[in-house]
Amino acid sequence: MHFTPLFPHAPNNSFPSSLTAFAAVAAVIGVLAWRRRGLVFVVGTVVVGFGCVYVGVHYASDVIVGAALGAVCGAVTWLVAGLPPVTAVLGAVERRLPRRRRRGVQPRVAATAAS
Repeated sequence: MHFTPLFPHAPNNSFPSSLTAFAAVAAVIGVLAWRRRGLVFVVGTVVVGFGCVYVGVHYASDVIVGAALGAVCGAVTWLVAGLPPVTAVLGAVERRLPRRRRRGVQPRVAATAAS
């Protein structure tokens, strides 16, 4: 059986789907940071994964493993960003930013790390 993909690609870009992994990282961090509003990122990850399978660039297993790997990386990033040494560095960087770029809302990571 011959299959012609909709998007021409190299034959070696299969397992796992890095595009879906990146989208899953954004989705996990978005959900952890913004709760219900972050679900938009989850929908985006599903659309990206479906698109990768639909155009023939990845198999469904590539997309599923890529999403799982991205979700783990996003969760680990969220946890590491909340550690006191990291929040101290991020706070120092934020203090160096011009006043007009800062927002008055404290990030949820810093609030959880302090408690």
